[in-house]
Amino acid sequence: MTAMLQALSGRVAGETLDAGCGDGETGRRIVEVMTGLSRLVLLDQDQTALDEARDQFVGLESRVACEYLVGDVTALPVADALFDTVLLNDVLHHTAAPRQAVRECVRVLKPGGLLVVSEMVCDGLSPAEEVGRDLHHLKSAVDRLHGVPHGPTLPQRQIERMLALAELK
Repeated sequence: MTAMLQALSGRVAGETLDAGCGDGETGRRIVEVMTGLSRLVLLDQDQTALDEARDQFVGLESRVACEYLVGDVTALPVADALFDTVLLNDVLHHTAAPRQAVRECVRVLKPGGLLVVSEMVCDGLSPAEEVGRDLHHLKSAVDRLHGVPHGPTLPQRQIERMLALAELK
């Protein structure tokens, strides 16, 4: 996340969707580094996660108008071309249809909008990162046994292909 935040530092966010926001930490950190954030919509399929996200924004209400939506990133409950920026932070491996999630995020972007994807990958890792990946894959298997949507991380090329195909449509 550090590299993503450095790349976004000082950029204008406008109306922003944090698709699959989880506990809201990414959205809060975006508020801290990006400028011109007029509205932040935090979306997650889990109401408990959205409640945790609300807690991230206590005290920041004067800086940004926040909305919280329960929804699925593969079928976003918002109109086309609504957002200047869409964030997908560690979301793709939590859905059974990552390509559809990317398509949906592109659909809700305004022309010239910015799609920010930060995703764990399973390849090209250092030995220490491989251990982290393997532990993450073990956790994802346990989550799945308990009915929590959580798949293994994806290869970088697969993510790049999804993004390239989504931009063509």
